[in-house]
Amino acid sequence: MLKDILAIIEGGDQSVPAIDDAVALAELHGAHLGLTVLTKRLLLIAAFDPMGYCWPEPEREAEHAQHLADVRKRTARTTAPVDVRGLCDEPAVLPTLVNIEGRYADVVLVGPNPCWTDNRLRHHVVETTLLGSVAPMLLHPIGWIPAPVRHAILGWNASPEASRAARALIALAEPAARIDVLVIDAEPSANGHGPTPGSDIARHLTRHGFGVEVHARRSDGRPVSEVLQSFAVMAKADLLAIGAYAHSRFHEVLFGGVTRDLLETERVPILMVH
Repeated sequence: MLKDILAIIEGGDQSVPAIDDAVALAELHGAHLGLTVLTKRLLLIAAFDPMGYCWPEPEREAEHAQHLADVRKRTARTTAPVDVRGLCDEPAVLPTLVNIEGRYADVVLVGPNPCWTDNRLRHHVVETTLLGSVAPMLLHPIGWIPAPVRHAILGWNASPEASRAARALIALAEPAARIDVLVIDAEPSANGHGPTPGSDIARHLTRHGFGVEVHARRSDGRPVSEVLQSFAVMAKADLLAIGAYAHSRFHEVLFGGVTRDLLETERVPILMVH
């Protein structure tokens, strides 16, 4: 069960849908909601000064204070306890500060790209928080309505990250929920999937009282992220759970990967765990 939710938003009017979604999720679970509002504060460099001294943009502090006031006004009538706090700093510093907050939450909620003016900042926040905190991260598309998880898809590749995603899903899903285990391009192996890909995790989930079915699919040249989301959409699932950044960060940056692809095109709510 969720009792402590952290939602990360970027200050500004575009974040209103993300604020409302976070409040709705907190009310659904009877959870405490921490809303962290990010405001970018750039440093101005004195070009005329040979020492290169710099100072923060003075108007950003006033803008940040207004963002906080707007969020507090928006959440004033919610039935869930809400704690609004803010971070105003350089874009390169903000993800690290949020990562620290993510260590003290049951789940970290991040709204979709349209709720951010700086999608690169959103990407860095998600990446840094996933890699640096132990909390699962929940990403969702525009138009998402929080609801109990009665049907979920678990993208399974037998990695430690996928195992942690399964445990997070067990904590979030409703009792006796339906969980479809989806294995893509999986081959039997002694150290990974075992003789029958997906069977071991299916047996574990069944012991927790879930209704489980294993589905094997081939990607046939399509991105794995597309196969995962297409299956979830076709099944009308409430949630897709995956292990995030199973490859190294360098590998993901250089060659791309499932996690990075999903960050750009969320079609269903996605629970990510590193």
